[in-house]
Amino acid sequence: MYMPNKPAKYGLKIQCLTDVTNSNLYNAYIYTGKDSESFGLGGEEKKFLKPTQAVLRQAKPLFNSCRNITTDNWYSSIQLVDVLGNNNWTYVGTVKKQNKAKIPPSFQPNKKRVENSTLYGFRKNANFLRWESWKTGMHNRRFNDPNNKKPEIISYYNENKGGVDSLDEKCSKTPRVAALDVIFVIFFRLLDISVVNSYILHQCYKNNPIIKEKSVFGMRLAMQLVEDHMRRRRRLTMTVIPRELRTTIGRILGVPDPQEEAGKDDLILEKRKICHLCPSKKRRMTKYLCLSCKKPVCLQCTKPVCNNCAQK
Repeated sequence: MYMPNKPAKYGLKIQCLTDVTNSNLYNAYIYTGKDSESFGLGGEEKKFLKPTQAVLRQAKPLFNSCRNITTDNWYSSIQLVDVLGNNNWTYVGTVKKQNKAKIPPSFQPNKKRVENSTLYGFRKNANFLRWESWKTGMHNRRFNDPNNKKPEIISYYNENKGGVDSLDEKCSKTPRVAALDVIFVIFFRLLDISVVNSYILHQCYKNNPIIKEKSVFGMRLAMQLVEDHMRRRRRLTMTVIPRELRTTIGRILGVPDPQEEAGKDDLILEKRKICHLCPSKKRRMTKYLCLSCKKPVCLQCTKPVCNNCAQK
């Protein structure tokens, strides 16, 4: 999609619902067009505003769990506050005076107000706060934060607004892979998010060893996922994969190359013999021995290990 206000004008838009305490991704979807927000919603819910639909699509499985959602001004509306309030959710978010017709005129900018002054407005299940234009549906207290002299609602918003940005920052530390296809871009991003979620779950269990760096955890996780496959591939396809690749796999696994350990002279016969794998009619002569069974084997049947030993 085209985003003129972003440094990268064109890109993929993914709506995310994350936990602000640890950046764990709970739900997300890829924006594919004007009707992508209403996917999975009921008939009445599809009549809501698009930002409200975007929130409902992700947060609906968690309704009646007494949680709070903190968003920016694109999602904020009285409609969203009412819908979340009816499902035991609270909401904190900013409001722009543009395109927000339900904001009372008294909350508009006024040069006569004292600096850092606060103006509150209350309705049935929502509060308005005029201190650089804020709105919330959660807090009923009016006292200011004693640490920075800001209203408590603003301090709460500043502490909880960075869940998605924190997740994006953790994923951005992963080395980038050049990919021209959109499918690969999405796939690599999902891998990054999966590593972050796995790292969070790993740290939640007390019996697991503590790993301070996510990058170290990602390397160990990747190694555990491919280790069995590399061992199986190295054992069963000794005659297929190139020697350099086989040596690299052995170095990663910490397994020495059997051809390097055994001297080449031990595998070469002084007098050629018939290959024990070829048909007797061919009577194919060879000077090489199988590394495992020490039987003569020609190069067309195998290279250091014969097919029979490779299957053991």
